[in-house]
Amino acid sequence: MTGTLAYDIDFALEAPGIITQAGEIAFALETWNSSPTSAALVEGLDVTVTGPITTSGDAGTGILVGIMASAFADSGPVSAFVGPVSIVQHGVITTNGTDSDGIAIDAMAIADAPGGIATASAAGIEVAVDTIHTTGERAPALNINATIAAHGQAGSTATAPSVTVSTTGTLSATGTDAHAINVNIVPDGTNATLIDGDITVDVGAGSALFGGSGDGRAIHITRGDAIVISNRGAISALSGVAVEATGATLSFSNHGSIAGDVRLDAGEVDFTNHYGAAFHTHLGVHLGIDGTLANAGLISPGGPDTIATTTITGNIAQLASGSLAVDIDWTGLSDRIIVTGAATLADTIVVTPHSFPVTPASSPVLILSANAGITDDGITATDTATTDYTLTIADGRPKSAAANSGMASKPCSASMVLSVVAMAA
Repeated sequence: MTGTLAYDIDFALEAPGIITQAGEIAFALETWNSSPTSAALVEGLDVTVTGPITTSGDAGTGILVGIMASAFADSGPVSAFVGPVSIVQHGVITTNGTDSDGIAIDAMAIADAPGGIATASAAGIEVAVDTIHTTGERAPALNINATIAAHGQAGSTATAPSVTVSTTGTLSATGTDAHAINVNIVPDGTNATLIDGDITVDVGAGSALFGGSGDGRAIHITRGDAIVISNRGAISALSGVAVEATGATLSFSNHGSIAGDVRLDAGEVDFTNHYGAAFHTHLGVHLGIDGTLANAGLISPGGPDTIATTTITGNIAQLASGSLAVDIDWTGLSDRIIVTGAATLADTIVVTPHSFPVTPASSPVLILSANAGITDDGITATDTATTDYTLTIADGRPKSAAANSGMASKPCSASMVLSVVAMAA
């Protein structure tokens, strides 16, 4: 016997005014089957919302979408499947209470066969969002959750859905522990093979993501197979941690601006700060086991006019078009980058002085160290009309542009010091 609920729902809300309520607008599909050999199928859900939505009060989610399939049998085989979910949002959603998500999506497929094989799976989740503002505690602007569980004998499988998110407007979640985008996809099971889904987040040009304080993030992804994040807008969080993601592999391309830490935890991490992009770090950048931050744009510890120390857990490779912006107060304070792996450095260091040394001889300041060594690819400090700089590696070898001419790149000791060699009277 097979139980099937197969609906494709197309919904369009065109609100001429503002919907004000303490609850939410909800769409849900659910089916379950408990026959000796059972299957439960929910085929799909397609929602389009146009127009402003405002909610007030706690647990006042703007749009709540739920889809669930459950199948149970003692001997099996059993299967549970939920079809694709597509959400398109235009206009503005505003919520103001605790636990009041802007858009919440919950997908669940549960197959339970203690004496047989259980199969649970879900098709893709695609979300395109415009503008969402939340202010409450634990109130993400976009919250995507999926639980895919298979409990059975050996040979059972739980396959998580792929997730694709694209943004065109502003997603701000300014409350404590609130994420602008939260993706929490969990395959689970007993005697089951767990298969993670791919996750793609595309922050469009002109878009902006703001995460909250506490543990709030602009982008938060708890688990995935191949995770791909692309930013052409602006990403930041009140917590100081802009992005946190865990997956098998992680690729992050920044073409816009990031303010805050980036924590990428995966066996393979590829993080590129592209030409024209700006990365204003906070306390640290985590790049998995042995990942590399490739910088072709601008990296500034702490951001402009702020003196800060940033730790890069992994490696850094500054490319020919890249630059490090360093704030220095020659009373003893300066931006500093600590690299736990290796540093390969090309192009320039741009200095913003907050004061000047009494004499050039009193000026040396440590600006970068690398535990696994520094490779010189022609890094120089940019002179100004009033000040000439030089870079010196730990063995004392000068690294002015003239000294670097014709010099072969080679690893050197793991520290780099900036000094003033001449100042205008």
